[in-house]
Amino acid sequence: MIKEKVAGYRVSYAQNREDIILAAFFENVEKGFYVDIGANDPEVDSVTKYFYMRGWMGINCEPQVRHIRALKEHRPRDINLNIGVGSKKGELILRQYEGDGLSTFSDDMKADYSEDPTAVTDSFIDMPVEIKTLSDILKENSVETIHFMKIDVEGFEHEVLKGNDWSTYRPEVICIESNHITDDWHAFMDNNDYKVAFFDGLNEYLVDAHKPEIAERFSYVDSIVLGQPAIGRLVAQMVVEKDELIRQLTGDLEGARHDLQSQINHSQYLQQELDQIISLKQHIKIYAHKQLHATSVKVEHKLQARKGFISDIPDDEGDTLERAKASDLRNLNIYNGVFSSNMALKNYRRVKSVVKRAIRTKQ
Repeated sequence: MIKEKVAGYRVSYAQNREDIILAAFFENVEKGFYVDIGANDPEVDSVTKYFYMRGWMGINCEPQVRHIRALKEHRPRDINLNIGVGSKKGELILRQYEGDGLSTFSDDMKADYSEDPTAVTDSFIDMPVEIKTLSDILKENSVETIHFMKIDVEGFEHEVLKGNDWSTYRPEVICIESNHITDDWHAFMDNNDYKVAFFDGLNEYLVDAHKPEIAERFSYVDSIVLGQPAIGRLVAQMVVEKDELIRQLTGDLEGARHDLQSQINHSQYLQQELDQIISLKQHIKIYAHKQLHATSVKVEHKLQARKGFISDIPDDEGDTLERAKASDLRNLNIYNGVFSSNMALKNYRRVKSVVKRAIRTKQ
């Protein structure tokens, strides 16, 4: 939902910023009352949504069923009437075109669109609609004060105006579409003491001549030109979507940062574990070498034969050199005989060789 103010701007929901202009007449009114004749959609091109969001309420008269359903859904504080407004009570044929904002009770407008049809006026539906006068509507709903009235009925404005009791029900300001005048109502409103205070290029803003202070406090320059900038509904929606996207991206970035930090912390933990494993592995290797050597000494000592070697050959065996040579050969034969016949020792040394290779491979 678009807020009334977005990023320092006023959001206008009306077609030609009529709501912002009307607000300039009532800057000090917190909760006023409006009457919208030809209310159309509760949000799209709505003159009264801006005020409804500020706490105002009023009466919406709309002959098209789809729009009145939307009004009843989104404007529960308002009085929403599925009727047409004319100079007398009865029933008239509403010509409903596919193009929004063109449907009309005016026979002159129907003829104009038929003579020069467009893509949005060459297809339509005619339907009977109940008609009430403006004075009857205001009386039935016990209306006393009307801050402003908006009239947009596609060429049927004079009929709407003629149906009011101007001595009893006098809106302070009337915003009335003036680019489709088929039956000029200016003299009629002048006779009822309403004067044009402003023209926005599409609508005229009539002010009750009995309350000149209303026109005096209105300043288009101060309120509209120099006041807080206004943007349309679609632009405001883009701003909201942009802000939401930035918020989501910021949240995603924070989430990514958190995940990255978690991964860094986990990798640091794994590195510490790896360093401890490497250190422990070195200790294990050193210990294994020591244990293997100590065990090897013990095992070889256990497995070696208890036979001793002779140191020399007796003197009566010949000269000294020959005796020494004979002693070496005999000792060699004894040595070879010990290890060739000791299978336990041979098997142990084979296993020890395998263990050493395994330790070197792990290094």
